[in-house]
Amino acid sequence: MFYFLKINTCILQAAITDNDTVATWNFVIPSTCLYKGVSYSTYKILFMMQVIQGSLILISECACDSFFFGITMHLCGQLELLGIQFTEINKKHYDEKRHRNVLESLVKRHCQLIALTRNIEDAFNINILLRLLIISVVIASSGMYLNQFF
Repeated sequence: MFYFLKINTCILQAAITDNDTVATWNFVIPSTCLYKGVSYSTYKILFMMQVIQGSLILISECACDSFFFGITMHLCGQLELLGIQFTEINKKHYDEKRHRNVLESLVKRHCQLIALTRNIEDAFNINILLRLLIISVVIASSGMYLNQFF
């Protein structure tokens, strides 16, 4: 929601310095310091590129979060089913040989779910690291933008 409000507030500002009027372009992603002195047609192209890039990032972030949420909920459901199967073993009376076969399959399934949990955790950590790096670059470019005013 904030992203679309940001698009609506990006307008041309005119700054008067030493009897000269200088056009200051506002961008969706604060990167004015990188694009000083561009023409209006170049500004329109850059602005539209940033709108498209921002929309794609927004969609991909939502899709990635939904993907991890779905996988995590699936894993929780599988662990819940495994827990139910373990409690049902206690209720049923098996002979020792059959009891061992049932437990063996459940323990194997438990080991598979633990391995899946570790894989999900590793993938999530890589995802968070990439997000941190991307946000750091955006903050650094925003800092360059703020630095020109001080």
